[in-house]
Order: sequence, then C-alpha cells, then structure tokens
Amino acid sequence: METLPPTQTHSQTTENKQAPAEIQSCLLDWDQVATLPAADATPSASAPATEDPTRGIGESGNAKALDRLIADRLHEIEPSWTTGRLETFIDQFFRQLAESHASELAVNEVIKELHRTLKVQRGTAPTLPRLRRMYDIVAAAPQAQMGAEAKGDGSATVRVQDCLGDAPVQPGTVVPAGWDVASQAISRLRGETEEEILSAPLVISGRLTNIADGTEAWRLAWKREGQWHEHIVNRVEAASNRTIINLAAVGVPVTSNNAAEVVQYLADFEAVNLVHLPQVRVSSQMGWAEGMTSFLWGRRLIQTQTLLDGEEKEERPVADGENATDRPATIPFTGQVEADAQAGTDAEAGTEGKILFRGADTGDDQLADGFHPSGRFGEWRAAILPALAYPRVRLAVAASLSAPVLAILDLANFGVDLCGETSKGKTTTLRIAASVWGRPDEKSPKAAMSGWNSTRVWRERASTVLNNLPVILDETKLVKRKDDIGEFLYEMASGRGRGRGSLVGTQRTGTWHTVLLSSGEAPATSYSNDAGTKARVLTLWGSPFEKSDATTAILVKQLNGDLLRHYGHAGPRWVRFLLRHKDQWPLWRTWYARIQAQYLKKAGANAVVGRLADAFAVLALTGHLAGKALGLPQLQRNFIAPLWDILTAEAAEADRATEALRYAVDWASAHAEEFWGGRREMAKGQPNTGWAGHWAADRDPCGQTGPWEFVGFLPMKLSQVLQEGGFDYEAVVRTWRDRGWLLVDKAEDKKRYHQALVGDHRRKLICLTRKAVEALEGPPEVASEAAEPVWLPGAVRQLENKLGIRAQTLAERQAFVQVVREAVTESWKTGSSPAAQGAGDQVVREDRKEPGPG
Repeated sequence: METLPPTQTHSQTTENKQAPAEIQSCLLDWDQVATLPAADATPSASAPATEDPTRGIGESGNAKALDRLIADRLHEIEPSWTTGRLETFIDQFFRQLAESHASELAVNEVIKELHRTLKVQRGTAPTLPRLRRMYDIVAAAPQAQMGAEAKGDGSATVRVQDCLGDAPVQPGTVVPAGWDVASQAISRLRGETEEEILSAPLVISGRLTNIADGTEAWRLAWKREGQWHEHIVNRVEAASNRTIINLAAVGVPVTSNNAAEVVQYLADFEAVNLVHLPQVRVSSQMGWAEGMTSFLWGRRLIQTQTLLDGEEKEERPVADGENATDRPATIPFTGQVEADAQAGTDAEAGTEGKILFRGADTGDDQLADGFHPSGRFGEWRAAILPALAYPRVRLAVAASLSAPVLAILDLANFGVDLCGETSKGKTTTLRIAASVWGRPDEKSPKAAMSGWNSTRVWRERASTVLNNLPVILDETKLVKRKDDIGEFLYEMASGRGRGRGSLVGTQRTGTWHTVLLSSGEAPATSYSNDAGTKARVLTLWGSPFEKSDATTAILVKQLNGDLLRHYGHAGPRWVRFLLRHKDQWPLWRTWYARIQAQYLKKAGANAVVGRLADAFAVLALTGHLAGKALGLPQLQRNFIAPLWDILTAEAAEADRATEALRYAVDWASAHAEEFWGGRREMAKGQPNTGWAGHWAADRDPCGQTGPWEFVGFLPMKLSQVLQEGGFDYEAVVRTWRDRGWLLVDKAEDKKRYHQALVGDHRRKLICLTRKAVEALEGPPEVASEAAEPVWLPGAVRQLENKLGIRAQTLAERQAFVQVVREAVTESWKTGSSPAAQGAGDQVVREDRKEPGPG
C-alpha cells in the first residue's frame, strides 16, 4: 500500500473519485457507514444527515455492520509501517469519516477501535485525545468552510492560497483563526481592529522529522522583495522568543519587539494545518537508514530500484565488461575460500518515502554536497584500470568500498595509511579511493576527501556525518598539534566521539562506522603509543605506484585529470548491489569468517597481527564482490599477499608489551652497574642515583653461583624508566604477568613481585625472567661479567658524566664502551697512566684472546 505523493492534497482526492486502487483498498467504505439504516427505519431507507446522529447506533444491526467494516480494513495495519505511512492512512481514514457526516458516536467508536488495533499491532499508539484532535483538525477545514459559507457571518475559514496565490503551501492550508495574512504583512485580529505584527507574509510550508532522534523542524517560507525564500529552523528554536530572532539573519523581519507574537502565530498556524503540512524524514548522518533497507549517499537516497546517472529504465542484457548491478546475479566465491551461492530475486523496493539529508550546520551540508556524480561511469572505470595493476591502489579502492560493508558484518572500524617520501603518488591514490563516492579534490570545499589541516572536533563530527562512508584525509604533516593524530586514530577505531556536557545534561555523542584512508611522510601510527590503535591501522610504506619513472608520471598525471571529470558512480552502484543481494548477507558473513580464520592462522602467535585479520578479511571479501558488481575483475586479484610483509611490519612493532620489555632490558644493559648482584657494589658501593634493582652476574662453578635467573627492577625505578619510554607502567606489568614473563613468589597476592636482596635488605621487585629476556634477541652482553672487566662500567660512567650524556640503549652503551677501550689501549701503549697499565694489559689480552691472571 503506497502513501499519497506529497503534492496530492485533500481537495484533489475528494474531487477525483477514481483514486488509485491501492489507496481505495485501504480506506473504510464510509458511504456504507453513512447510509446504514437506523433501528426504526425501513430497511431500504437511508439515515438522513439531519437525523439524530446517535439514533440507533447502539442497535445490533448498525453496530455489527460498523464492526464488520472496521475489522475488514484495520487488519491491514502492519507493525512494519513507517510513521509517515501510518499517518497517511489515519489522515485518509478520518477524512472519509468527516465527509460522510458520520455520527459522533460512530466517530468515537472508530477512534477507540483504531487505538486498540494500533496497540495490538504496533505496541504503541497515539493517545485517544490525540486521535480525537487529529480527527477534529481534518474535519474542521472543509466543514467549517461549508458552514460559514452557508451562514454568511464572515467567520469562514480562509485558505492561504486565496490570500497568497503563489505561496509554497498545500491547497488545503488555511489561515489560523484570529489572524490575517496579506501579501505585505501578517496581522492579528483583535475584535474590530487589526494589529500588524510582521511586515512580510510568513507560512510553514513543511515539517521535517529526524529519523535518528525524533526531533522536528519547520520549513518556513516568507516573501521579501517579491520573492519567496525558504529556511529550515528547528522547532524548538521557533518556539522561543529568545531564539526565534535568529531568523533575522536570513531575512525574516522578526525583532525582539514582535518575537512573542510571531511565535504564537506559528504555533497557531501549525495547530490548524497539521495534516496539511508535508512531512519529510531527514537525517543528519549519511549511510544506512531505515533498518539497512536504504542508504543516504550525499543528498540522494539509494534503494533497490533507484536508477542512477546514465541508466535507462528499460531492462536489457548486460554485455561483458558492463556494469552488472542492474540485476541480481549469482556470485560464487572463487578466492581464498571456495563456496557457491544462489542469488535470489530482487528485493522489494526499499523503504517507502524519501529521506533527505539535513546537516546540523553549514559544514555538514558541504560534506554532503561532495558526494555527487560527474561524467560517466564507464569513463571512470577505464581511467582507473591501469592503476589497479598496483596492489596498494587495489587495497585503497577496496578499503573505500568496504565502509558500508562494516555494518553488514558488524565489524569495528579500521584505517589504511599510505606513508613514505613525498611526490610518490600517495595523494593520487587517495583521490582514486575518493572518486568511488564523489568529487576527489581535497582543495574543493565540496569534496569527498579533505586534508589533515583541520581541528580535532571537525574530524570527529565529520566522521559522524560520514557514517558508513570512508573518511579520507591527506597529509598528516599539515596537523599543527601532532598529538591530535594519535587521538583521532583512537577515536576513529572506537567509532565513538568524545562525550560532552551541556547546560542541563549531556550532549548527544556521535557514533559511526567508517574506514579511514590517510597519507603522510611518516606513519600515522608513529604519533600514537597505543597498541590498540596500531592494531587497527594498516600501514603501507612506499610508493603506491612502485616506480618513479617517466611512464608512472604520465599515468599519474592522466589519472588526476580524468578523476576530476568522472567520479561518484561506483559507490552508489555498489550500495545498490548490496541492497539487491540482501538475501545473501548471511552467506557473506560465512565467507568472511572463513577468510578471517585463514589470516588468523597466518598471523601465528602475533596477537597484534591477528587483530588485523578482521581488516584483511573484509578487504578480501569486498574486493571479490565489488569486482563482480562493478565489472572490475582486477579488484579480485589478491592484493594482501604481495603486501603481507609491509602490512605486518608496523603491526609487529605495535606489541607494546614486547616493546616495553625490549626498552627495559636495553636500559638495564646500559645501567648494569646500578643493579645489585655484580661486583660493582663491592668496589664502590651504592651508586649516587640509588640501586635500580637486582641483577646477579653469571658466575663460574668456583664462584658457587650459577647463571643469572632474572633482571629485577625496583617498582618505582621501573615505573620511571617505562614512563620515560612512553609506556604505561600498570598496563605493561599486567601484560608481562599474563604472558608469564615475570618471576613471582608463590605466596605473593598480586602475582607480580619476587623478593631479592638489594643492598642490605630484601625488597619486592618486578623480575623479568632470563627466558623472557633472551627470547628478544639473545642474552644481553652486559649481563655477563665474563663479557667485560670490572673496571669497564665505572669508566663508561665517567665518560657519560664528562659528556653529559647517558646511554639509553644497548647500542649507545656499546658505542661508549668502544670509546673507553680505545682510550685505555692508547694510554697503555704510551705509558701515560700507570693506573692504565693493568687495564691495558687486559684489553690486549682480550683482543688477543689470551687468558688473564689466575
């Protein structure tokens, strides 16, 4: 059952008795109700309109007939009906009832039965008083007009179009009682006088309802300098004396002096014309709508039967290489997981009615305006074909297309970061990805991509608007505050904006499903220390076009020119393909799970790379399906296998616990003399900075001590060391404990400490096991006293103090050791220092591999 088009009015339906069959079938036959025989009338007599309206209504004949007619029609109400569809049904319902001059008792009975049916079918229903008011509004306009004309008392309801013939309102719209609308002003009637309250005609031409939060807005129209102007205002703003004066900024002649009167006029106008105001559903987010049965792309709603630019309504066979989205197709999966699927028939055409985009501000409208088509789909496809020979470009295009797929598979957001030297094709690759959906020009105010030179709040709100669409940002070096990059990566992956308060509570927090595509000279993840973020961003280092020769330069130049002429065709075709194959979504989820399992297996023990399996799987699935849907078989070629090492390199480093372990061990190696357990404490005692912990050096059997078992840090010292390295102490230690890298006393409650001697006391330490340390890259050289003489740590420290530099890593300390060795050797050769003679002898013996003194 279809609703009336917005332009079809009440007067049109009453004049045209031959309404469409779909509409007639959903209306009660009130002609029969009006002519039901009264209890005391003959069976062939009709109840006259002037007869007592309640007479005989309680008798069994009339009641049963009324019940039968109501039951025959009200059962058609379905729980799946949209609000707009239901309101249209009720409007037609009541209109026919009013025109049939049904009795008041009949009206009340119908309203009660309608209320009961809605409660049963939908779980919720308008209240009985509200339904009664809806009926009264419908009945008032035609009947008041008729009654006033008959009486000739001047109280006739005046239609707006009788006063303003060119007003953008429906023909049934009337002037509210107590007001006068003229071509130059609006006046309020006060007895025998009129008081002008607005120096221009003003009307409400439509209502807008936000499908996300249910908030309403009005479309206002006013005449200024002979032209009608329109502006959308939130209903709450137009209902307040303080905020309605903001309309003065767009040309409405409202001031603080007449604000209260204008507010009252608009309230009265809406009340009397509620059923005549076209209602439009709007959304401040693009992407999936109405239970994923339609998709808002820019300002256009994509549904299963939507015809896109360049398409003809007539069906015709699809030739090889042409777009295959015009009809459902069987799509067997022949990639990494083999499966077959039987395609179903076309689904019913989307949701009823339209959904329009309405941004919360002008910047949102700019974003929506960037998503539009230009040129031809075939030309765009021909332009990008040469570029799809490169795996990085194929991955970027698949990532752009996978944004709406995330919601279908219920997956978390992820990002793709193109990084490397400048002028190597990164921006061009982003333009290819953006051209899938809209204008690929980051310098244009209305484009499907932007730059990183924006605020953190803008990036958050843009992500909210671009729901189920990719967020494409070029060049991270444009960000003024580099910490913003890491913060946004975290927010992007979480899919939720930052919570904010308002004057009376909390603001609505934006949420989104998206894929981020970014570019920069340095990896975007290098600006974040969060391992979870790095596990959600695929970092692609190097030129997307692999070479920087003359042939590549020509290709890139040609691409940039073609993409500015042909864009915005593939995305809507891809979405329509997804809608037309909604019956296959469960099968696609099965395919995805199998692909993901393969990538998890390939990731092995690396937990961070394993988390990237989600992104790898959705990219592979999207590439396969989109290749079929868009006639781009190149997208079905495996683009992850040739990039595996590059994609996992950054992820391997994202294991923060392992990186923290390596950092702590390097620090310990560079500061070995600060740990109790070697020989240094016997020579010079406690260092000036205090003991760092316990690290017993290897001894031979004669020393009655075996190999060292652990590197133990005093908790406060370890916290300081990890903080200097940018690590979270608590998170790192917990992970070390969970991975079994800590030596823990059995009786220790927190399962993180081991007691060992530090100086003259036993202290609780965070002790890294030798197995965990050597698993990094083998045992550290400084941990063994056989590897260096007793005097070497002190000499290195003296050199550090002299230079004012402290070695932080094992490599830095080895460089200091080399300098000290060279200096001591030179002193021994020249005999300039008697104290260096013994040390020099030992250096020479080590270089010659001679045994030292017994």
